[in-house]
Amino acid sequence: MNLQDTINQGTVDREATIEELRGIAHIIKDQIGINTAMCIGFKNPKALPCTDLRRGGLMFGIIANPNVRTGGTVVVELMPSDTYKVSVFQKNGELVDSNDDIYCDALGDSILRITG
Repeated sequence: MNLQDTINQGTVDREATIEELRGIAHIIKDQIGINTAMCIGFKNPKALPCTDLRRGGLMFGIIANPNVRTGGTVVVELMPSDTYKVSVFQKNGELVDSNDDIYCDALGDSILRITG
């Protein structure tokens, strides 16, 4: 699976408002934490739409590091089970790693582990 497949998966839920999507994205950013955000070079955040497979999410860029040598993109999806799925992609869209069933209190540590 590549970055575009991850972003576009599922049928978009037209009932979710822009404010709800931004709210979910803001909560995810807060749960990641400022220290993690600074360590990975958090940049260009974008809210993800709700679909039949996720309840929203956050996508953002990161700087180059040992695991993601050219910089890349992190996609954090809020799943229907109230856990997160974190996927990290290279700049070319190739999947580096992905973890499922992550609870909010482990979100920042999980991102740090995957991104290096």
